[in-house]
Amino acid sequence: SGYLGARMLVACALLAGCGTSASSSDDAAGRGACRLITSAEAEAALGVPIQPTSNKDLGVQNGLQHDTCAYASTDFQGVITVQLFTGAGAVADFAQQQLTYANKSKSVNGIGEEAFQLSGDVVGPGAGDLRFRVGSNEVQIEIHSDAPDLDAKLLELGRAAAGRL
Repeated sequence: SGYLGARMLVACALLAGCGTSASSSDDAAGRGACRLITSAEAEAALGVPIQPTSNKDLGVQNGLQHDTCAYASTDFQGVITVQLFTGAGAVADFAQQQLTYANKSKSVNGIGEEAFQLSGDVVGPGAGDLRFRVGSNEVQIEIHSDAPDLDAKLLELGRAAAGRL
């Protein structure tokens, strides 16, 4: 679909390392958003081999430090993006997102201090979007794939990521 194609372009850009500071593969695993999900976990969720990981420091946005990490399948038929926002404003920003998506999301228990998952009509077919907060860290995990059980895989990734904060 066009939506999935647009997400693949984003993943390609992240994997290519354009923009501000970026690292790939081995050194990305311990940095920023890439420390939250391992390559093995991403590969298991997508069900296919993935390309080397890319972490990008996107600087400060709205008072929050923003890092993003992309995991894309080698055939670009699946992608997982992890965004990490860190700073004193994370609690207020997360609360604002909850209000914005109140009618298009469901609360999720057991992931971070608070979490919600966007509904399919927001993210499109073959996609999932989970957002959670731990202290002054706000995380968004998106998965786009034709793999089965995306919701279960997304929640599993969320639990793993929250455990690393």
